[in-house]
Amino acid sequence: MKVIYEFDLDKEDNKELFLFQNANNMLMIISDIYDQLKEWYHHDSRGSIPTDEVHDRILQIMNENINVERLIF
Repeated sequence: MKVIYEFDLDKEDNKELFLFQNANNMLMIISDIYDQLKEWYHHDSRGSIPTDEVHDRILQIMNENINVERLIF
């Protein structure tokens, strides 16, 4: 059995192709964010984590794996 995906490469902005090509990277982002959340929950001794730190770390994880600006529709 074969599955064939087709994309119109003549389109000026082909976000569907970009998303398809980067599905594994997006999975890595989800996995890395999940791991970071577990790390904070189980090993961080602070009573709370500053929202700036959470924001910055999640953006860092995303930018390590994919061009985040391309994902914004």
